[in-house]
Amino acid sequence: MRSPIFGLLLLVIASGFAPARAEEDQSYLKGKIEGTIVDRNTGEALAGASIYLVNRFGGAIADEEGHFVISGLKPEVYALSASHVGYLPGRVDSIMVVAGESIQLSVELDEKIHHLKGITVTPGHFTIMGTEAVASQTLSRRELETTPQVGEDLYRAVKRLPGVSAEDFSSRFYVRGGEHEEVLVTLDGVQLYEPFHLKDFKGGLFSAIDGSSVESIELITGGFTAQYGDRSSGVFNITSHRPPTGERKVAAAVSLMNARFMTEGTFADNRGSWMISARRGYLDVLLKIAGEGDKLRPTYYDLLSKVQYQLGANQILSGHFFHAGDRFKVIENDDNDADTVITSYDNTYGWLNLKSQLHPRLLVQTVLSIGQVSHDRYGYSFWSYEQLEDGRATDIEKFTVLGLKSDWEYELSDSHLLKAGIDGRKLKAEYDYLGTDHVYYTLEDGSVVLERIDTVQNSLNPSGNQLGAYLSHRVRVSSPLTFELGVRFDRHSYTNDEHFSPRFNFIYQLGENTALRGAWGHFYQAQRIDELFPGDNLTEFYPAELAEHKTVGLEHDFGTGIRLRLEAYHKKYSDLRPEPRNTFDDMQAFPEYEDDRIIVYRDESVARGFEVFLKREKGSKFTWWASYAYARVEDQINRIHYSDGYNPDGVDVVYNSKFPNPHDQRHTVYLDVSYRPTLRWQLNLAWHYNTGWPYTGVELRSAVIDGETVVWINQGETLAQRYPDYSRLDFRINRYFDFWGGRLTAFLEVINILGRENVRCYNYSIRSSSSGLYIDSEVEPAFPTLPVLGVMYSINM
Repeated sequence: MRSPIFGLLLLVIASGFAPARAEEDQSYLKGKIEGTIVDRNTGEALAGASIYLVNRFGGAIADEEGHFVISGLKPEVYALSASHVGYLPGRVDSIMVVAGESIQLSVELDEKIHHLKGITVTPGHFTIMGTEAVASQTLSRRELETTPQVGEDLYRAVKRLPGVSAEDFSSRFYVRGGEHEEVLVTLDGVQLYEPFHLKDFKGGLFSAIDGSSVESIELITGGFTAQYGDRSSGVFNITSHRPPTGERKVAAAVSLMNARFMTEGTFADNRGSWMISARRGYLDVLLKIAGEGDKLRPTYYDLLSKVQYQLGANQILSGHFFHAGDRFKVIENDDNDADTVITSYDNTYGWLNLKSQLHPRLLVQTVLSIGQVSHDRYGYSFWSYEQLEDGRATDIEKFTVLGLKSDWEYELSDSHLLKAGIDGRKLKAEYDYLGTDHVYYTLEDGSVVLERIDTVQNSLNPSGNQLGAYLSHRVRVSSPLTFELGVRFDRHSYTNDEHFSPRFNFIYQLGENTALRGAWGHFYQAQRIDELFPGDNLTEFYPAELAEHKTVGLEHDFGTGIRLRLEAYHKKYSDLRPEPRNTFDDMQAFPEYEDDRIIVYRDESVARGFEVFLKREKGSKFTWWASYAYARVEDQINRIHYSDGYNPDGVDVVYNSKFPNPHDQRHTVYLDVSYRPTLRWQLNLAWHYNTGWPYTGVELRSAVIDGETVVWINQGETLAQRYPDYSRLDFRINRYFDFWGGRLTAFLEVINILGRENVRCYNYSIRSSSSGLYIDSEVEPAFPTLPVLGVMYSINM
């Protein structure tokens, strides 16, 4: 039987092409813009240059002769923006399109002077959206906004880049085998901690940053320079949206996931600007309509605001505020057990950012910030299977940071660039954890007797200071070779860590369209003051972890709209601290309370692999990009501490052996295809495949305890099995309408359109048959087929 989803898609697509035929029948009522894009000085055609309508949907890519055509335009006044790698963006205003006529243009671009600070010396560097030439971006804003992604989530779109892996039910991503905690996340110059919503779902179901409020993203997957410290895997820099000069804009959007509102504009003759973005998820409303509101109630919201003002010709001051809040409630009852979970999470930041051009060659940026991250968790559980047991846990944590950071860039000459900076923070954390587990047994007469009470209680108030400083020197040795040598110092008073980290990066231009990049360095990451695990009795700080990066990459632009990136890396960790894990399922509000909780003690870990990224953007209707990544992540495990229901202290097992890391994703393939039949329709398909992650299986155990035979499910050989391969095809269609002086965008998105059942984990239970007892495994699936509808309206005022 054909799925109703396919019927809906066929209806939408069919209705979409009907207007297209109507447009063809009325082509005489429309006009077009065509012409060439050339170098202003030489007159040479710029093949592959991008040209787009300003504040409208539509554009083209210049062919080998620099020629472009944008057709199907209504008789109106248009503006065009053109860009190309190595050139400054160009703009043509006041283009009057006449019905049935072709407007001829010659767009001239000026070659960009390659200043040292504009040269990328870091391999694994991805530019997303932004104001650079489209051809120099990994993903443009248009591509990002039309890619299928659950909840219109910025983080989930980034997951499609090579070197990045993730799970369906979490917005967090892993970089080349490293945990998300190893990625430095910044917003307009200030570091964000745990920027996610609904953190009970594997650390965060959605990102706390609304993608519509973002101007650009910079992702670095390894080998970053000395200005970035205290993180061992990657950098994720987010820049909030900058309002266009002289414009005021209001936008509102609603989908099955959330509602969003944004307003932005300028004031004081364009010397100042503002931006306010607010979002509220209403999964709780949908669940209430579905009759599940009394059992499950997830609520989240976020607010981002910015005011910027130009103090003088050389100074810009901006004030920022960001807040994200979550409330989550679960109540479950059946004949044998009852569970109640209530959690609350809040992230709040406020900061000032001053950018000063103290000299034509000296740029200084200073950031003063304050932030607070807090969470409250309460849980109650009752079991009545083989024995009676009830448990309660209360966890209250708060983390406060006050920071002052200053970064300096000084161009000594056209061949020498000095960068230096200092970052000081005052930190304080509060922990208040209490967990109790009451175990009962039943007498022959049916009465219940308390056997024991297991208790975990920790109240901690650590505080301290964090200091980071760096100095780097970028040198253009010759026309093709530029390198950067740097060193940074990091000190954490509460862990007694003091470390120097050397870094080296280079780029060698093998030709006009080919570049070779490489990086080596030491990357220390101290344990954050809010990274204790009181529920696991891990209440002491450990020394900083060290990661050594070796990375090399090759990038080539074929000049025909196709770009290729090849990268290889080797990352070795040492001085690793204990890592809490859940063997079977870590999507729990209280993972430390589960029977499958383990503490892994590793001596070292090694991640290595290579990545291929290929992108084609030639012509305005059809584009695609594809990537392949091979990765291998192995841990040298010294010992593992296991929970034991019959021993409150648990047991330790010594291994001294190599095991695959839980995120050891050997092969990964992404393929994205975009087709635009007309200016008003956009269709996208996104396919994802990866080999399964390793997991620990189970085995049936029995023992005689107090004269009775007890049977239970025990953990099997550590990480010896792998989940089946993962595969998913997503679809999205966008339709654009212009009316009332604004633009309405409607979209239909279907995640997992083929309905493939991918395995997230297994649930185990003991069953009996004529041949005896056995373990039954039930698949806990990843995303099912998930349709999402939404609309967005924006208007310039």
